[in-house]
Amino acid sequence: MFRETLHVLKGNFLWHYLKARHGIGERSALLILTGENEKVDSYAVQYLQAYVQRCKADRVYVWTGQGGLFEKARKACSIPVRRFRMTEKQLRLLFDYYCFYRFFPNPVFTYINQPKDNQLGKLLLRGGVDEEEIVCLGLYNLRIVPGKNKS
Repeated sequence: MFRETLHVLKGNFLWHYLKARHGIGERSALLILTGENEKVDSYAVQYLQAYVQRCKADRVYVWTGQGGLFEKARKACSIPVRRFRMTEKQLRLLFDYYCFYRFFPNPVFTYINQPKDNQLGKLLLRGGVDEEEIVCLGLYNLRIVPGKNKS
């Protein structure tokens, strides 16, 4: 119990440090590409503009270790996109803190199997939905998958 509490406190300190250092405001959107599923990360970048429009963000912060995805995000978005690198440990601290306390209105973590009660990975395994729908409908909470034909 003590270890988990300390972990969440470290996440809190990390968030306040990042927010102050990079000037992250309430109208910003955060996209944290976890690398857990490459297709999910790729679709998250592809539909970033639709998410930005939904949450009315004026800038986007992308945290990733993959330079190619960041460049795609810059091209896909009509507002300023900034890139930050995080270690896996920092990513876990921030995610665990967010699971404990919803500290920001517009973050998207591309985890589909974490925390344990996250059902997105199970939906993928069962079939019926694909990674594109997981991103648009599950992570970004869009009403539709942009550009997808209605059948």
